[in-house]
Amino acid sequence: MSADKHDLHMHESDAAAEYARLRIEELQNYRSPADIETQNLTSVACNQPIRDKSRTYITLSNTFGVLAGVFVLQRLAYKIWSKMGLSGDDWMALATVIVGIPSTTISAHGVTKPGLGRDIWTLQPADITRFGLFFWILEWSYFAEVAMLKLSVLLFYIRIFPSPGVRRLLWGTFIFTTLYGIAFLLVAIFQCTPVKFYWEKWDGLHEGTCLDINAIAWTNAAISIAVDIWVLVIPLWQLKSLNLDWRRKLGVGVMFCLGAFVTVVSILRLRSLIQFGTDSLNPTWDFYDVSIWSVVEINTGLICICLPSLRLLLVRIFPKLQGTTERYYGKNSKRNRTASNKRVSRLPLGHSAGSHVDRSQPHPDIEANRIAYHTSYTVEYGDNDTVQLVNMNDKFSARSDVRSEVS
Repeated sequence: MSADKHDLHMHESDAAAEYARLRIEELQNYRSPADIETQNLTSVACNQPIRDKSRTYITLSNTFGVLAGVFVLQRLAYKIWSKMGLSGDDWMALATVIVGIPSTTISAHGVTKPGLGRDIWTLQPADITRFGLFFWILEWSYFAEVAMLKLSVLLFYIRIFPSPGVRRLLWGTFIFTTLYGIAFLLVAIFQCTPVKFYWEKWDGLHEGTCLDINAIAWTNAAISIAVDIWVLVIPLWQLKSLNLDWRRKLGVGVMFCLGAFVTVVSILRLRSLIQFGTDSLNPTWDFYDVSIWSVVEINTGLICICLPSLRLLLVRIFPKLQGTTERYYGKNSKRNRTASNKRVSRLPLGHSAGSHVDRSQPHPDIEANRIAYHTSYTVEYGDNDTVQLVNMNDKFSARSDVRSEVS
C-alpha cells in the first residue's frame, strides 16, 4: 500500500508541475498594459540598465539611405547627360528608390520613436501598438524592394547579353522573381487575420490568428539567396565567350561579382532571423538585428547595381581609367607626339582633325627638292565605343555584338 501511495503522490506532483509550467507560459504570453508597467517598475527597483540602441539604427538607416539615393541619382543623371537614354533596368532602380523613400523614413523615425532598440516594458502601450504597425509596413516593403533589386539586375543582363538561349534563361528568371516577389508581398500584408491583429496582438486582449512570420522570413531568404547565386552564375558562365582580352574579362568579372557582396549580406542576415518571430515577448528589442541587416542589404544592393554607371562617369572624366595610356592614345602611339597631335587629342568629341599644305605658298619647313607627305585622320570617341560583348559560340549572330556600359 505504501508503494501505491508513493506512486500516486509522484503522479500528483508531476501533474502539478505540468500545470504550473502551462500556467507560467500562459501568463508570459499574456502581456497586458498592467503587466508591462509592473515589469517596468521591477526593472527600475532592481537597477537594471536601460538599453537603447535606437540612435545607432537611425544613423545607419539615414546614412545608407542617402548613399543609395545619391548613387541612383548619379546613374540616372549620367544616362541623361550622355544622351544614352534610360533603359528598363534604370527605371526599375528608380522604382526601388521610390519604394525605399518611405521605408527609410519609417526606419529612421517610424519604428525608432515608438521603441525599436529598447525593451518593451520601458514603453507606453500606445507606442507598442504604433511600433507594430510601422514594422508591419517595413516587412512587406522589404519583400518588395528585394524583388525589385533583382529585377533591375536581370533587365540589365537581358539588355547586354544577345544570345537567345541566355535571354530565355534571364526572362524565365525574371518571371519567377516577379511571381515570388508578389507572393511574399501578399503573404506579408495578409499574414494576420484580421490584418490589424499584427500590431494589436501584443496585449493579449484581441482575437485573431497569424502565420509564422519566422518561417516566412526564412523561406524568403532562402529563395532570395538561391536566385542571387543563379543570377551571378549566368554572366560568369558567358564571360568565357566574350571577345575581350584577359584584363577586360577580369574587370567585367569583378563587376559581375559585386552582386556576390549583396548575397554575403543576405547570408549574414540569416543569423538575425533566429529571434525574429510572432511569439517574441520583447519584439522592440528582438527585432533590432533583423532591421539593421535589412537596411544594409537593400541599400548595398542599390549601390552595387549603380557601380557600372559610376565607372562610366569616371572614365568620361578621367579617360585613362578606361585602359592603359597606350590604349587611350592609340595602340602605336609614342611619347614624342607633336604639338599638333596633342591638340587633336583635345578636340571635342566627333570632330575631325588633320593638316594640309597650301601649294600656292612656300612652306618654310620644307627644303627644296623634298616631298612633304601629310595624312589626316578622323577620330571620334563615344561612351561605349570600346566595348563589344561578342558571343563567339554563335556563328550566325552577326548582329550579336552589343554595346553596353559594362566597360
